[in-house]
Amino acid sequence: MRTVPIMALAHHVWYGEFCVVAPNGFSFCADTLTRMVAMIEQPYTPTNLSRRINFPDKCKNATLHDSLIRKKIGTASSQRIIKGLAFSSGLKVFGLGKKTGYGFSDISDTIIARLLAKNIRAAYPATQSHRQFLISNTVSIMKECLAFNAFRYDIQNFYESIDRKLLLERLVSDGRCTWQTILLIQRLFLILDIYDVPGLPRGLAVSGALAEFRLLDFDQTMRHNNDVFFFARFVDDILIITSERCEEKSFDKIVVENLPEELCLHDGEKRTFLPVPAIHQSKKKNASIQTYYTLSYLGYKIRISNNTTRDNALGNLRRDVLVDISDNKIEKLKTRLINSFTNYLASRKDHNDFRLLKNRLRAITGNYEIREPNTKITIKTGIYYSYIHKNTHIDCALIKLDNFLRNLLFSNYSSLSLRIIGALTKNQRKELIGYNFSSGFKNKRFHSFSYRSFETIKRVWL
Repeated sequence: MRTVPIMALAHHVWYGEFCVVAPNGFSFCADTLTRMVAMIEQPYTPTNLSRRINFPDKCKNATLHDSLIRKKIGTASSQRIIKGLAFSSGLKVFGLGKKTGYGFSDISDTIIARLLAKNIRAAYPATQSHRQFLISNTVSIMKECLAFNAFRYDIQNFYESIDRKLLLERLVSDGRCTWQTILLIQRLFLILDIYDVPGLPRGLAVSGALAEFRLLDFDQTMRHNNDVFFFARFVDDILIITSERCEEKSFDKIVVENLPEELCLHDGEKRTFLPVPAIHQSKKKNASIQTYYTLSYLGYKIRISNNTTRDNALGNLRRDVLVDISDNKIEKLKTRLINSFTNYLASRKDHNDFRLLKNRLRAITGNYEIREPNTKITIKTGIYYSYIHKNTHIDCALIKLDNFLRNLLFSNYSSLSLRIIGALTKNQRKELIGYNFSSGFKNKRFHSFSYRSFETIKRVWL
């Protein structure tokens, strides 16, 4: 049986009956090594690549329902990798909100990128926390009656600012990814250089995995800080709750020093420092006037009270924390309503156009399911499921949104409302006002849309 030095493994792939010898004399078969690597990464075989073709792909291209077609694409993708031609189909550009998004011109490159992302996450299993999980933990911590400081930060142009060279150097030095994954990342970065794309391109499956890797050290450092009670990061949005000992300027300096060198934080309204005083068991020590300390995070407005609730945990008082939809999300929902109506006004206003308008209002004010492309898990979303932690009727966001919708349909005080009144009959407007935010949230009103139908519905929101 042949033997090879283990140091060579970073640059070679081994097949057959090789025996690997470690510096300490321990040896094992390459078959064993292959099984060890397979536990971490999936090889870039035609079968594994074809499995990256997901449900939305099939909806956009009906031929992909044919298993033979998918197999053929998987084989073509594998051949691209073998020949060193991965990601050679080129990039296409599209709007992604206010940012620029990118995609590959050929599905073969798309599925290579998806498997590449899966393997990066396998090598670095610390995945992005779920938004609702972060909010649940945030509110729970804030209910404690002890004094604390809350810091909120936002990274400027997160994806676009990441230094690809530094990222690749770190991946190579870590040695946790296989050589083939490293070579594919190098190939991708070469293509991005040719197209003059800054940082990591939004819209590619692999960008999220690489961005999470770039902030891995930062996340771990902040979590291990002795003064940090709670650390949460959702992409570029960071919330840190610390002891009251942490002063604003000194802690800001710690955060900036530990952030990857090429990244910068926003100033102004996207940076918040909130010192929250303790609530004492004795009411005499507390302020008699109700005060709220307010911050926004991940689409929620969180108001932290200087008073306690009637509830207690193990005999300890709990702080009153009010959670509602954030002001910027309210404006976003209003914009979706306006865009839905203006699109109808620009249409032929026939039966199909009215049905589309009605479906858009159902989606905005209600709840529906979407299917996560990679895991194929069905996710419930909408006005209730997106803001499930909302717990207050004080200055309620839902009432504000309902009033705004009612004014659009029945008010005589704006030019848009007058145009809507002129374009819709009274009965049509009465039908539409039946879809309101309060009932959508309170009753968890649920609607079903096909994938193609929902693609049309959301087109005017992007």
